[in-house]
Amino acid sequence: MNHFKSQIARLVVLAKEDGNIDIEEVKWIYGMAAQWGLSSQEMNDIISDPDALSYDLPENQDEKIAAFYQMMTLAMADGDLDPDEEILLRKTGKEMGFESYKLIKVLDQAREGNFKWPGIDNQSDK
Repeated sequence: MNHFKSQIARLVVLAKEDGNIDIEEVKWIYGMAAQWGLSSQEMNDIISDPDALSYDLPENQDEKIAAFYQMMTLAMADGDLDPDEEILLRKTGKEMGFESYKLIKVLDQAREGNFKWPGIDNQSDK
């Protein structure tokens, strides 16, 4: 499976993580899928069972940063970082190879309502 489908599946799982999928979250996810050329049928399949897919990680650092940023944007869409969303974000960030202290920094800022992007890649903030 290509990483676009994987990312959409990750976004769907994240949107469901707080127990409440907002219509704006669904619209945003569908918009991302349309940008990446996924069909309505592919989207319906992913939304109905996102866990049925295997999750391919993005291949390069820029794609990993973009994917994680998309996840953070979705998690913060309601202005609140749910604890279950945070657990999933930490797990995904580690799988993508981000350093723990940078993940903690980003997630702490999000919890404080001050979501910024402090160079989560392994090149900056050193």
